[in-house]
Amino acid sequence: LNLLKVFSNRAAVAKYNTKLYQMATFDSLTQIYSQGVFMESLIHDLRVAFRAVAPLSVLLLGIDNMKTINDNLGHLAGDEALVAVSNALHSATRQTDILGRIGGDEFAIVLPDSGKIGVEKVSERIFSFLADYEIKKPTNSIPVKCSIGACILDEKSISENPLPLANQYFKFMSQKVLDKADQLLYRAKKKGG
Repeated sequence: LNLLKVFSNRAAVAKYNTKLYQMATFDSLTQIYSQGVFMESLIHDLRVAFRAVAPLSVLLLGIDNMKTINDNLGHLAGDEALVAVSNALHSATRQTDILGRIGGDEFAIVLPDSGKIGVEKVSERIFSFLADYEIKKPTNSIPVKCSIGACILDEKSISENPLPLANQYFKFMSQKVLDKADQLLYRAKKKGG
């Protein structure tokens, strides 16, 4: 009986630890990586890209009409839009790509070993997935649209930096590629999405 209690307690602790890991790693609504885990993955993938002298692309995606959805249909409808975009990201990417919710209505994708063609394909798949998607309520319906900005590191730009590079460099570089993608995302939103 004592042995069964020990096994039962250990199983309960393991289950609780799994739940804590899940909560710390994934955004609870969209079930994609949280911002912190995404940033660590981006830094890791940057290191791999620089070591292998392979291209790497980062996409930043924002929902164009999130405020309209929240204001007109409510925040539960806004949550539905976030889940729809998350589903679009999952369907548009490979298992080796990294997805993260950066905050609010912004998502990010890392495409390892992928350049301009990969960015275009993933973007087209996302737009295609959302093309006919609407959040419908009895009084109103609003389409879910998004804008995307991308930063592409090609082999040439990577090979211009000699190895080994300090950890601080990769932290700096992760911010730099996200900032560039954010600038292009803002430009796309400004042009109407």
